[in-house]
Amino acid sequence: MTTRRDSPGAMGVVCAIAGVGAAVGFGAWLYAPPAGYRWSFEGEGPSAPYTVDLPLVVCGVPVAALLVHLAAGAVLRRRWARLLAVGAALVLLGWCASVWMGAREPSVPYGTEGS
Repeated sequence: MTTRRDSPGAMGVVCAIAGVGAAVGFGAWLYAPPAGYRWSFEGEGPSAPYTVDLPLVVCGVPVAALLVHLAAGAVLRRRWARLLAVGAALVLLGWCASVWMGAREPSVPYGTEGS
């Protein structure tokens, strides 16, 4: 017997939340990199935006959104209310990620690495 949580529709919602969360995280990373990191490629500048920041926001935002979905499912009974809570959480998480990325100072000033 399949329960409501095991139905294909519920799994589709979870996958959609994860996909949208990853897109929001990538958008925040792409839109608001720390000063000196925009459009730098491998070997041109510090590698922290690629080795730490990108995986953190692309994996962290979907995980946080799925946790909000899980918590909202325990509290709210209506599906639209849960999706509204997840949507609000994704907007807030995207804004927080872009503020965090914009506020970070580069550890090595751009253009001086390897000099």
